[in-house]
Amino acid sequence: MRRGCYLSSLRLLKFLLSEKFDSFLVVPSSEVSNAMRNDAMTEKNDDSDKGLEGMEACVGTPKSSLEQHHKMKEVSDVIDMASVVVALRRITWAAAIGHLSVTGPHSPVVSVSKLTTGKSTKKRAFPDDDDGGLDPEDEYLCFEAMEFLMLCLMKHKCLWRSFFTSCDTEHFIVGILLHSPDKSVRYRAAVNFKLCAIEDNQDRIAHKQVLAALLGAKSEASQHPKRCSHFWELLAHLFCNIEGTEEHELAKQQLDEELLWLETAPTAVDDDDRLLEGHLHLTRVLVDVLKCQIIGASRCEQGRGLIKLLMQKFLFPDCIMLLNDEASYPTKASIQDGQFSMLGVSTEGKSPLQAKCGTRGSRERAFQLLICLGTHCKESFEEIVDLIKKIHLSEQIAEWDHSPSYGRKALGGYVGLKNAGATCYMNSVFQQLFMQPEVRRSVLSCTECDDVEKANSVFFQIQAMFGALLGSSLDHYTPQGFWCAYRDYNGMPINLREHQDAFEFFNRLYDAIDETLKATHQETTLTRIFGGVFVQQIICRGCPHRSEREEPFAAISVDVKNKRDLTESLEAFVRGDLLEGDNAYYCAECGVKIDALKRVCVKSLPHTLVIHLKRFDFDYETMQRLKLKDRFDFPTRLDMKPYTVEGLALRESQNHPAPSSVVTETSDTDNKVDEAVNHLKPDSYYHYDLVGVVVHSGTAFAGHYYSYIKQRPGDHPLNCGHGQSGGWIAFDDKNVEPYDSKDLEKDCFGGKYTVDVYDNFSKTTSPQEFDRPNSAYMLFYEKSPPENVSTSSPAQTAMSLSRAEDEDSDEAVREISLCEQLPSLSSIQMPASVHRSVWQENLRFIHENRMMDKDYFRFIFKLVEMNYDILDTSPTCNRRGGLIATEDLEGSQSACGPTNGESGAPDTVEVNVFSRLMITLSTQFLLNIYLRTHSSLREDILLWKSLLCKLFERNMVACRTFIEALIGHPQWIEDYLLKCPIEEIQQIFASILLHALRCAVLLWHGTSLRTDAHARVTFYTNALLDVLLSFLRDLTLTKYPCRQYFQVMLEYASMGVAQRFQLLNRAPLSHLVNITVIIASRANFHASTVDFACLHSLISILLRSCNISQLQNQAESNSKTTLSKCENNVDMSKSPASHPNPFQLPPPHFVLPKEAVQAVLNQRTYISVLIETCSECEEAIKLVEFLSWNKESLTMWVLQDLLESLYRTVNNDVRSVLTLSLRILLLEDNLQKVRLKTILLGHESTRPGIMTLIVTKVMNIQKRYMLLKFLVRLLNVFPDTKLHIRERASDWKVVVDWLQGEIQAQGLSSNSLIPLSLSNEDMATGQLQRTSSAEWTLVNARNALES
Repeated sequence: MRRGCYLSSLRLLKFLLSEKFDSFLVVPSSEVSNAMRNDAMTEKNDDSDKGLEGMEACVGTPKSSLEQHHKMKEVSDVIDMASVVVALRRITWAAAIGHLSVTGPHSPVVSVSKLTTGKSTKKRAFPDDDDGGLDPEDEYLCFEAMEFLMLCLMKHKCLWRSFFTSCDTEHFIVGILLHSPDKSVRYRAAVNFKLCAIEDNQDRIAHKQVLAALLGAKSEASQHPKRCSHFWELLAHLFCNIEGTEEHELAKQQLDEELLWLETAPTAVDDDDRLLEGHLHLTRVLVDVLKCQIIGASRCEQGRGLIKLLMQKFLFPDCIMLLNDEASYPTKASIQDGQFSMLGVSTEGKSPLQAKCGTRGSRERAFQLLICLGTHCKESFEEIVDLIKKIHLSEQIAEWDHSPSYGRKALGGYVGLKNAGATCYMNSVFQQLFMQPEVRRSVLSCTECDDVEKANSVFFQIQAMFGALLGSSLDHYTPQGFWCAYRDYNGMPINLREHQDAFEFFNRLYDAIDETLKATHQETTLTRIFGGVFVQQIICRGCPHRSEREEPFAAISVDVKNKRDLTESLEAFVRGDLLEGDNAYYCAECGVKIDALKRVCVKSLPHTLVIHLKRFDFDYETMQRLKLKDRFDFPTRLDMKPYTVEGLALRESQNHPAPSSVVTETSDTDNKVDEAVNHLKPDSYYHYDLVGVVVHSGTAFAGHYYSYIKQRPGDHPLNCGHGQSGGWIAFDDKNVEPYDSKDLEKDCFGGKYTVDVYDNFSKTTSPQEFDRPNSAYMLFYEKSPPENVSTSSPAQTAMSLSRAEDEDSDEAVREISLCEQLPSLSSIQMPASVHRSVWQENLRFIHENRMMDKDYFRFIFKLVEMNYDILDTSPTCNRRGGLIATEDLEGSQSACGPTNGESGAPDTVEVNVFSRLMITLSTQFLLNIYLRTHSSLREDILLWKSLLCKLFERNMVACRTFIEALIGHPQWIEDYLLKCPIEEIQQIFASILLHALRCAVLLWHGTSLRTDAHARVTFYTNALLDVLLSFLRDLTLTKYPCRQYFQVMLEYASMGVAQRFQLLNRAPLSHLVNITVIIASRANFHASTVDFACLHSLISILLRSCNISQLQNQAESNSKTTLSKCENNVDMSKSPASHPNPFQLPPPHFVLPKEAVQAVLNQRTYISVLIETCSECEEAIKLVEFLSWNKESLTMWVLQDLLESLYRTVNNDVRSVLTLSLRILLLEDNLQKVRLKTILLGHESTRPGIMTLIVTKVMNIQKRYMLLKFLVRLLNVFPDTKLHIRERASDWKVVVDWLQGEIQAQGLSSNSLIPLSLSNEDMATGQLQRTSSAEWTLVNARNALES
């Protein structure tokens, strides 16, 4: 009633005022109200994700005009707007907190903490969570009132001072931001308060009062960690807009308070990191506003050590232990010595491995604060870089495309087990045993075996497995040790890919564990928990005697075939068989054979009862195993009393009141039935609850096992928090997830299920039944606790392991480690070696997962990127982005003191320090970590490439630092240019390396000097080239694909004459030629044709830079003149050759080194490889032309290899050889006619020429056609070709007749031609088509014969 009255009043007031200042409403109230009402649930999820930056769109800007001013004045004269604003404030506040009862006219807006509900005055009115939020009607009323309130304030700014200075407004601001249970209300309130602060441009009363209200409520905000997100965000925004000395002093005071709070900040629990996020965000804003980034450093006077605090306590506490920096934490030595008492929870309840930033949101805030501290502050940036290098970049990831092999265990979750192929039968049983608390405790508390026995001890491997399942941070455990220790019946290692029976494995494991414990004089754990006692009874029908024999059991096997449910199977189990006739029982007491009942029943029930369902049977007709898929029901509550000795005796006493004498194997007793009845136990003794099901899915020959397990009340894995007990969990190898016990019927009972199947023929759907492949195989029942006898079945509850709801829709990602809540060794009694193993695995896992994180990778990128603009202030940068050559400034000292955030351009030395730090961090991070990670983690790889290239272009020191890093780590070059199996990574690294070399050439011409370890002075580029060429000299390249390596060398050689001189001066030509020959000698060298293209191009550029016109033979190359020229490595001859080589590169030209002369000019091997592998590479063809120009010996080698290739190649390969042959024949030098004759007719030292080859050799039709077509083309280019054809006229006529016959064989008329776009050279039909090209070839060939 009250809510409806308020809504009606608001609407009426809006209607009355609409005629007066309706034009002020930028957004119609009705539209906003309807949107709020219709999207109430959506806003609860979406509004919390919005920042406050775009909130101005929620409220329009009032229009300004003289007419509107008069209308507002008219309204003010009629209505007391101050009273309206006060009323709207009260209604908004009451609706926001869900208490409309406090909206009376004289009710003050008090602190919510004063409101109480119920009889208790100590309980808060509203729990600190958002479950359910506000009533939708209250939320709608709050939005309506808040909108109207803001509208009135915006139109009547004369009311601002009285409104914002009111004590009620202070309570209103704090109450709605911290105490409203609805997140969308808190968000809208923060939006409007920020808008008021922005609109207040005169005396800033709104800004000051809202800021004061928030500062006064900081302690109160800490008590509401789940509701304070918008509170801290608004407070940070207000500090972003401070003005004047007073407000800056206030900001400094707040920064000091924030630093003190961070030093003692508690470790977050659940999703309480919102409080930490708020403090970190506010600290970042204060540091940025005050320009005091220096406080992050710890090595200078002004520093406060904030960077070290954030890195070691908030983000990477595991690194403290790995680095052994602080004695207060476990050290490597303590781990190795087995001193693990320190791994337990400390007196404060916190763990040394638990980061204070436990969620993704808080980690992002911490990273943002670190970026702010390291931006344009040399000391802070240097400290951040040093810490990152120390904790994460000291070692390189060993493998490529690396990603963490294990995931992080879910909050409140359990650990799965890896399947080695067919070990699901093991995993399902192991999880059932582990989830039995008494089994887990007993196994882990047993004495540890000797070190020499651990590898082969099945029991120790189970202890190690249980320890990992209990305390691991990983999502699954790999039981490698158990796989190796476990043996089959013959003592041989088991086949991990062979399917086995889960029940058989349970029995073998049961015996192995208890035998081990018995041998070491320890309590037999599994017998105590799973062990019961059967009694074999023989009850005589004709005399009052009976015989009993006890027998221990670990499980009860019951029939499934022709049985409806478990109750019927158990009845059949104890029903027994009647011994009569020839099979009658001989009674020793009576001395005669007599009819008797032989049965088995339970004498002693175990704590945990295992029931095996006989799902597998043998068909004697087909002689095959089969699986019984019939429906078989079983209850979640089981009463075993009817199947025990006393239960059966009670039934017999009720049916046969007369007692009978009983004879046992050990003693004679009277009145046995009465005695059993008298020993009846309380009903709770016989009651069991279903706690586990092992399910088999599949057939009798192949299938899969998995388990459903009920979590025991009060039983949780370590470090999982305190989730709800009694829920069910599905364990399917590595996958562990909550399970709804209501699905037990369809998932475990078997039977059939019905599916509507569509019939294509009849176009209708009809129901069809199918057998369910999955059904229960083993049932685990546990005795019901006495207090839970009357409780409902577990089917009425469902498990929910992850219940933490993040207000900002940000998944809470936590490190769940052994050390977070792991008790000490004395309390859990875990073997020391198991404890050590789990601890070390958790430490390694946490360290790797915190490092292999996208947010962390992005943080490092942003850290470098945010300091890039400092290079623009460097005096060494010109306007075009290039660098002016300067003196080496590395040894210079900074004349200014440490930077303290004051404005002003940094000097050159400081800029160079930033450049060196940025490149050092980037290089080590990329080459040690980033480029070796999985592609899913390398999302910013192109951004990294672009950033590094910009750094090289901007700063000489950056380029030089990168080159020097590669010189100092030659293994990086080998890894990323040669060994890396990922082409994308090779390309990225080669591109970055080339850009650095290009910048070195363009900016400082490669002339910057460096001093190596032996005090030798050399150029940086020369030193880097020496590293690159070292792989040529030791033949490393022959082991790997090396396309990118040769591409780098080729690009560098193409940069200019000086770069080619550098390469030639180091005599790489002979090594390149040798590498080419070695690679070509491989049997599968064709797979590397792309590598040959780069390789031949590189050799071509270097060789064509040399003058070989004078090198006609070896003697000439050893002449005195040549030796004199070789001393300077440059040919100084100014008189050009009579016939200059047109394929030689422009001068200056260098003298070919002696080793290259021997490798290229005096041996035919490389020429053969060049002809065979050049394919269609233009540079390689130019090299062949260059070598053939006026060189008779080289020309003959080329022709020999060309004819050899024509003789051996087929089909498409012929085309490239013919193309190269034509290019050689077109050389207009003194040997042109010799080449033509040799190609056509051959030579005594070569294969037969094309004229002979086309007639005599048996070859493919397409190949013969291409050779003939090539000869016809030569007729039009070289007139001498006709002379050679006339010499072989008879052979030519044979070829022409062959072509005519092939064309006419198609039976086509002269007008039926194949389209011009088709060619016989591209067809693989085995016959020629009558194309226009074929007709042209035939006509010209016939004309050559007739002319």
